[in-house]
Amino acid sequence: MQGHAANNNLWISHANASGHYQSFPSTFINPSGQIKGTCKRHKTDLTVNTIDFAKNGELYTFIRQFRDNIKSGAFYRDKKVRDTRSQNRTQL
Repeated sequence: MQGHAANNNLWISHANASGHYQSFPSTFINPSGQIKGTCKRHKTDLTVNTIDFAKNGELYTFIRQFRDNIKSGAFYRDKKVRDTRSQNRTQL
């Protein structure tokens, strides 16, 4: 999970059930991949964390703009391949 947080520049709240045996504890991870909060293993526990969006606002603005470019198709527009084989997707 730490690698996913760091690769995608996202906060991750990684929750796990608190049964008799836990393979991993619940954790809260920042965009750098650092664990900022963790629960005890094999016990019922709670971690409360705060994200300062004013401090991290630039990061989320960049991600939002990048996501909008991907959704609109602008990111791949220059790399688009025009091939007759790509037009008919039901035939081999």
